[in-house]
Amino acid sequence: MEKYLKFSIMIVVGLLWFLPLEAQTGQAIQGVVSDQDGQTLEDVLVTADNGKYSLKTDAEGKYAIPLTTENQVVFFEKDGYSTKMISSNDLMVNSDIVLSQNPILMGEDEKVYIPFGRIDRRRITGSVSSINVEEHFEKDNRVSVGAAINGSVPGVFNNWDLLGLGGAKVIVDGIPREADDFDLFEVEEITILKDPVSRMMYGAQSDKGVILITTKRGEANKRETNFRVETGFNMPRELPEYLDAAEYMEAVNQANINDGNLAKYDEEAIAQTRSGEYPLMYPNEKYYDDDTYIKDMTNFTSVKADFSGGNENAQYYANLGWDNNQGWMNQGIGETTNKFNIRGNVNYNITDNLKMNIDGVALFDFYEAPDVLDVNNNTGAVESDFWDKMEKSLPNAHPVLIPVDQLASSDIVDEANLVDGQYLLGGNSIYSRSLYGDMLQRGTRKETERTLLFNTGLDWDLSFITEGLSAKGYVSFDLTNRFITLQKKEYAVYEPVWLLNQAGEDSLGVNVIGKDVPSSKESPQDKESSFDRRIGAYGTLNYENVFGVHAISATGLAYRDQLTLVNTEQDAKTLHFGLRANYMYDNKYIAEFAGTYQGSQKLGDDEKWTMAPSVGLGWVISEEDFMSTGLFDYLKLKGTYGILKNDNWDNYFLYKSVFTQDQWFNYGNTSGYTATRNKELEYSTIGVPGLSWQKRKEFTLGFESYLLSKKLWIEGGYFYSESYDEMTEMKNTYPQIMGGVSLWNNYGSQSDKGYEAGIRYNDSFGDLRMSLGANMVYSVPEVLKADEPFYAEDAQYRYKVGTESDAIWGWVADGLYGESDFDEFGQLSSDLPTPTFGNVQAGDIKYLDLNNDNVIDQDDQKPIGNNQARLQYSLNLHLEYKGFELYALGVGQTGGESLRNSSYYWAYGDMKYSVEALNAYGPDNLDVNAEMPRLSSNKSNNNYRNSTYWMYSNNWFTLPTVQLGYNVGAVNGLFKNINIYVRGYNLVTLGENVEMSDIVVGRAPKVKGGAAGVVATF
Repeated sequence: MEKYLKFSIMIVVGLLWFLPLEAQTGQAIQGVVSDQDGQTLEDVLVTADNGKYSLKTDAEGKYAIPLTTENQVVFFEKDGYSTKMISSNDLMVNSDIVLSQNPILMGEDEKVYIPFGRIDRRRITGSVSSINVEEHFEKDNRVSVGAAINGSVPGVFNNWDLLGLGGAKVIVDGIPREADDFDLFEVEEITILKDPVSRMMYGAQSDKGVILITTKRGEANKRETNFRVETGFNMPRELPEYLDAAEYMEAVNQANINDGNLAKYDEEAIAQTRSGEYPLMYPNEKYYDDDTYIKDMTNFTSVKADFSGGNENAQYYANLGWDNNQGWMNQGIGETTNKFNIRGNVNYNITDNLKMNIDGVALFDFYEAPDVLDVNNNTGAVESDFWDKMEKSLPNAHPVLIPVDQLASSDIVDEANLVDGQYLLGGNSIYSRSLYGDMLQRGTRKETERTLLFNTGLDWDLSFITEGLSAKGYVSFDLTNRFITLQKKEYAVYEPVWLLNQAGEDSLGVNVIGKDVPSSKESPQDKESSFDRRIGAYGTLNYENVFGVHAISATGLAYRDQLTLVNTEQDAKTLHFGLRANYMYDNKYIAEFAGTYQGSQKLGDDEKWTMAPSVGLGWVISEEDFMSTGLFDYLKLKGTYGILKNDNWDNYFLYKSVFTQDQWFNYGNTSGYTATRNKELEYSTIGVPGLSWQKRKEFTLGFESYLLSKKLWIEGGYFYSESYDEMTEMKNTYPQIMGGVSLWNNYGSQSDKGYEAGIRYNDSFGDLRMSLGANMVYSVPEVLKADEPFYAEDAQYRYKVGTESDAIWGWVADGLYGESDFDEFGQLSSDLPTPTFGNVQAGDIKYLDLNNDNVIDQDDQKPIGNNQARLQYSLNLHLEYKGFELYALGVGQTGGESLRNSSYYWAYGDMKYSVEALNAYGPDNLDVNAEMPRLSSNKSNNNYRNSTYWMYSNNWFTLPTVQLGYNVGAVNGLFKNINIYVRGYNLVTLGENVEMSDIVVGRAPKVKGGAAGVVATF
């Protein structure tokens, strides 16, 4: 930890070293800023001396700024007004400034990044949301891209799910990349593209929406340095609770007795275990109940610094960062992740009309922890990790530690690798390793991931050909590799045995299992290593101009992307050409077109290329004369329609028949080694000529508006998305006599429709400024066409067509069977339907016979819920008062269900039982509405299947963040501002079944916690 703190201090000192220490000339410029009507303007940002000095005009529009150099550039900026850039020499002549007001949602501050360009928000016809990261940091210092998105804009479920379509494609600086490789400190803007027109230019990659991330770049004559330090803690929201050893033994006994078997543990052993008097003979290990295995909380520290600036010929942006996260393991060396990132973005002018940019990013991720993983030596796949072992390790399996001072003989102590100098590691022939032993004596696991990203591009101003014409070329190269080293230590465990000494008394001895094998060598693990490479390139020809009331912009595109992954036979390749055009007449009538010509490596020659078109229309109706005295300051109606196409399925060459060799066939009754034979040639896949692209038909209709002198912003929209010609394996449509051969076709179809809306109100009351907002998305998916079996007349409800595509299919439970449902011989009453999932008895789940055929079978399942919430909503509040700031974000969801189907509930036999087993139907609980069915010695096919018995409503509301900050302001002419803040996250979660949804087994827990930090701007 100390070396990382030293590294952080070195960053700070290095940055401070380069800060200019200039003496002031003693001169100052004072003036007033007003609009074209002579009204003074408050909160105009005035920046001078390459960004060293910045302030905002007061309520009377006045400013006063010192001069350190002659003829410096001074900027005057305010949202909604054109920026003015004036030399200090000119200001000495006339220091009063007039700013021209832009039409609403036009001007430099209202431009939005879209694929391969920027455009005024007013000219957008589709559903596009954007997050200005600088504004985000004014209230919320979380640096995760996903955290910035969730709840901040309409139309998004969680972080990446746009309009309920699923995971959106994340694009960073024009190329698909992993969002986790970036944090907000290096990002300028996030744009969420939810309609067909806005995202069309990314072709097949844009199928489920696009999240566009644009990183920061330096600005001429604006030098700025930011430094951020944050530290905080995480705590589990809920932890699993398991039975102690005595309770576990009783549960196992009851499970055996319920199935007519003998009890596994005798009453004496259970009583001794419960007493805790002889823990070596009757162990009781509580994995989650104390801090032996996991910490009560984990800590994290983050240090970030960036600096930017430049002049008219060259601009730069640089970013440095370190993130340290302490994991949950609480033994051995612990668990630590250190991430370092370095970024440099440079723009410079080669000639007056040719500019070049070079960007480089290096990411280093170092993870170090005890080697507790079980890995498949052939595939490198992780079969069991720390959390798996916490889930499955039994409380009575063996004592974890054996005190050496209780041994009858110390002979073995001299050769043993003792824990804390006083304990042997416990175990036995069945458990020759333990989680505790792995954490202490199996050695260290180190994982290293290195990512290098490189971009370069040229911007060519072609206005010498015609005004507004330009071209751009861009090439990127991304490389990531991951490698693992292990120490591969081995250790012995010791099984306690009780012997009679010479006096006839019990004495403690041990059997040694395994041996201690020390190792300091770090061995690379080739099977676990990975490598991927992405090469991207695009070129654009752009035109943008204004002719009186006519505004035109157009972009032509050629795009190429190729991803290489280890152990894959085919690289993922994308190639397409695109055209986008936007026309606006008189600042109120807008028409857009976007289309692509796409190629695919997965389709035959006849279908390899295809066209995908989209159109959009917008009408700024508030500009019409009949709206001039209305309620709205601004009102735009907008709509889009398009057909997107993609080849986003896994398999290649499905249009070709594929044959495989099977068993040998002998000719002429020959046999043995002298037989005349060939291997049988069989169909594996039957090719279907004419396989084509998957398609998505989309329609959006919406509005956006300002009211109450632009204090109130309201937007909303309707969307309909229909995916069709989905690549489907036709398992049911074609007869089984084909021998189970795969056959694929463009067949499946599903839709997604719903609404999105957002509202924001800004106002001020003296020194108090307030912003209050809300966002929502409501989505309903539906299956329109599916490859399904034929169902009988009395089972028509089993068809998926017409149901929700995220439906949970299962059985409708009618409580549990009771003793009255069986006769004296244990036979089920003839009045009840006959179950076909195995023998049942009292305490098993009873299901409804939906088709009334007096049998419970596969035909009695139906949609019983849905996996995804139908509605997500959020509320946010931002208050500012004399330097203090309070920001709170609340996010909730409703209309979704989940199932209690993890091992926490579905435990049987000798598995580890949670405290839920105490609620099981049994001799002391004959309630047919018990929370758990009877315990069983084997996996009950009747009970452990999806049904309403296990389903619960997964509706909740939480506070992802609440932050209180204070802006110190300028300090000693060195700092422009210092912001100090504290933040809590997920501190409160409300919901009927939060205790169920918050419990996680087999993985790290969901967390809540807090943080404190300082952000200094130079």
